[in-house]
This record gives sequence, structure tokens and C-alpha cells, in this order.
Amino acid sequence: MWFDRARFGHLDDDAFEALHHYAKQQDEQKPESKESDEAQSVPVKREKQEKVGTDSVLKLTDFAHLKPSSKAARQTPSIKPIKDPHDGRWVLAVRTAESIRHGKLAADKRDRLLKLGKLLGLSPMDSHRIISVIVAHAESGIAPAQLTRQSFAELEQAAPPPMRSVGKINWMMVAMSTILLMLIEFAVLFAWFK
Repeated sequence: MWFDRARFGHLDDDAFEALHHYAKQQDEQKPESKESDEAQSVPVKREKQEKVGTDSVLKLTDFAHLKPSSKAARQTPSIKPIKDPHDGRWVLAVRTAESIRHGKLAADKRDRLLKLGKLLGLSPMDSHRIISVIVAHAESGIAPAQLTRQSFAELEQAAPPPMRSVGKINWMMVAMSTILLMLIEFAVLFAWFK
């Protein structure tokens, strides 16, 4: 064949086999297309066609020449792995798994899970995505405790909820509380000495 495994080592086995199968089909279709072109009575104006080979396949798999648009980069959430058991995505996934009975999720429980997702800081779209991943696994017979690496990858595609900064202090609230306490103390002292 015109390509080998070493050249396409970045592909997994299924993708490599699919590419190999596609290349075989393309090689088999080349003689047939010449015969069908000759059989046509109307002459066809042909443009220069590229030879199907390594270069054209590389053009299909190599996207280095494309420039990422800044708009798409801003809209695409960065995938962050789930490392913390208190991550909102993981909490919603566990609660969803607990709510499934006989492979089905009741509509009222789905609504409650969506509200929980909102409380955890997830967007409605991310909440729906996480719930649908867990429900799909339950419908296919996979127990929630047996989530695979692929399942985690699907869950991690949901944007994590924004982290609340623990060290940030609301200084306006502190100032208002201090002024209020000083006024109360002043009123008590004024009443005491009157």
C-alpha cells in the first residue's frame, strides 16, 4: 500500500483501519471511473485532478495550515479534567446516576437535576449534556459505577462551573457592617448616659 502504520501512528486502530479501507476503495474505483468516462458520449471538460495518495490524505488529516479564529477560540470552552469529587459536573453526574430507575429517568427528576445543575453553577446546556451522557450509559446497560474513560471525557467537555474565590473579601459589606455596629454602640452609650 501507499501508506504505512508508522506514517499514521497518531491514529488509533479503528481510524487507521477506516483509512486503509477507504484507500482500497479509492484504488479499486480508479479503473472503473476511466471506463465510465470513455462510455459517455458527451466530452467532459476535465479540470486537473489530484492523484489520490499520501499527499491528499495528509491534506485531509493535517490542519496545521488553518488559522484558528479568535471568535471560535473565545466561544469554545477549555476542557478541564475532573479532579475534585466536589466538582459540579461530577456531583451532577452522581446525582443523575442515583436518580435513574430501571434505565429511565423520570421527567420530574430531570427537572430537579437541571435545577441542581443551575445551583452548582453549570449552564443549562452543560447540565443537559451531563444528564444525557449518564442516561445513555444507563440505557445501554452500563452501571454508573463502571463509567469508562470515554464517559469521563464526555463529562469533561462540559464547562466547569466558575470557581468562587475564597480569599476575596467583599469590602463594602465589611464597611457597612462596621458602620452599623458603631451606630448601635453609639445609641447604647447615648441611652446609658442620658
